[in-house]
Amino acid sequence: MMTLAKLKTIAAILLVATLVGSGLFIGTQRRAQAQDQAGALTRTTPAQLSKLAAARIQAAQEVVRALDMRVQAAEPLTPTFVELQALAQRRLADVQIDATDDPAARAKIAQQHVQQCRTTLGLLKLRMQAGGDVSNVQVAQGAYHLADAEYELARLQAMK
Repeated sequence: MMTLAKLKTIAAILLVATLVGSGLFIGTQRRAQAQDQAGALTRTTPAQLSKLAAARIQAAQEVVRALDMRVQAAEPLTPTFVELQALAQRRLADVQIDATDDPAARAKIAQQHVQQCRTTLGLLKLRMQAGGDVSNVQVAQGAYHLADAEYELARLQAMK
C-alpha cells in the first residue's frame, strides 16, 4: 500500500512538473513570436521615415505660425504664452535638425533659431519699455531661451 501511495505521489509530481514545463515552454515560444511580429511591424523604411520627419516639421511649423499670428494680432503676452511660443520655436528647430544629417545645415538651423530668439527678446523688451503687457518675467524667459539657443548652436558647431 505504501509503495502504491509513493508511486501515486511521484506520478503526480511528474505530471505537475511536465505541465509547468510545458506551460513555460509554450509561453516562451508565444512571447518570442509576439516580439518577432512586433519587430516586423515596427521596422520602417527610409521612405516612411522621411515622410514621418516631414510631417513632424509641418506640424511644428503650424504651431509656430499659429502662435506668431497671436503676436501679430497684439494679443497680451502672458508668461505662459511667451513660454509656449519659445518652446514651439525650439521644438521646430529640433525637428528640423533631426531631419538632416548635414552638419552645416544643422548649424544654419540653429543660427536661425538664435536669431529668432534675439528678435523675440527684442520684442519683449520693447513692449516692456512701452509699458505694455510684458513684465521682467517674460523678458527673463526670453533671455533664457536665447541662451539655450546659443548653447545648442555652440554644441552643434563643436560637433563638426
